[in-house]
Amino acid sequence: MTLIKKTKQIAIEKEIINMILITGATGHLGTAVLENMLKKISPLEIAIFARDKKKIQKWKDSGLSIRLGDFRDKENIKRACIGADRLLLIHVTHPDAFEHQKNVIDAAVDSGIKHIYYAGGAISHNVEKSKLGLIRDSYFLTENYIRQSGLQYTIFQIGLYSNMIPYFIGDNLPINGIKFPAGRGKAAFASRDEIGEAIAKIILKKNEFNFTYIFSGKQSYSFVDVANILSDLSGHEITFLNSDQEAFASTLRQHGADEAEISKALLFSEIIKNGAYNICDGTLEQVLERKPTTLREYLETTYCP
Repeated sequence: MTLIKKTKQIAIEKEIINMILITGATGHLGTAVLENMLKKISPLEIAIFARDKKKIQKWKDSGLSIRLGDFRDKENIKRACIGADRLLLIHVTHPDAFEHQKNVIDAAVDSGIKHIYYAGGAISHNVEKSKLGLIRDSYFLTENYIRQSGLQYTIFQIGLYSNMIPYFIGDNLPINGIKFPAGRGKAAFASRDEIGEAIAKIILKKNEFNFTYIFSGKQSYSFVDVANILSDLSGHEITFLNSDQEAFASTLRQHGADEAEISKALLFSEIIKNGAYNICDGTLEQVLERKPTTLREYLETTYCP
């Protein structure tokens, strides 16, 4: 961007005082929210906050205001908030997630942000001992901190994406069976793209605040159910084996997964097995004003097109 164009962009941003700043905009959910918002409003009304310059190339010529920074630097976040009166905070995947998110909330308060939206997690409270550990804690701590901040807020508690299934069982139809250590644990899967669409719709309403929405599927399924649906769709008998974690990890290594990816997959298997994602809700359908993609429809599109 030339100096003249950059100066003009800054002048325009100062005139627009109803911008929304979106964190996590380079991730899958952030991208889904952005794409849906851009169908309805000008890119000049949106700013994105990102850490990695390489990941923002997609949006470089979009007209969006791009603000680089780091969640550890509160002053940096405050500068990113200039010209915005609303902020969407998408949950940070990091061991210090709450501290990072606390910095964003504090910066929002100090900068005069009026309304904060937080995309966190929908976790069942009907489990004896959560396997989520720090992840679960950061969800709840962040929600409580937002509620006590004095800001208008909207909280999105998000269930397990159906888009995660290939991460667990592979990208191709598992003709040799599903081997995944989730036991008969169930999850209420929902489409990440449709959740992004729903979040965008609520943000664009502007007139609702201090609400909490649960975005998950209306029905929960185990991976035994996933195997049965795939069998029906494909005409092949797809079996399910509740493999032990070491065997599952070994298979992932054989397919080139690194240790961080393996740890993540093992953690999710424990969470699903423990029933933490078995939280069903129909709010997504109400917000979309249509029936969301069912698990069967997702599996058919992904594995049996």
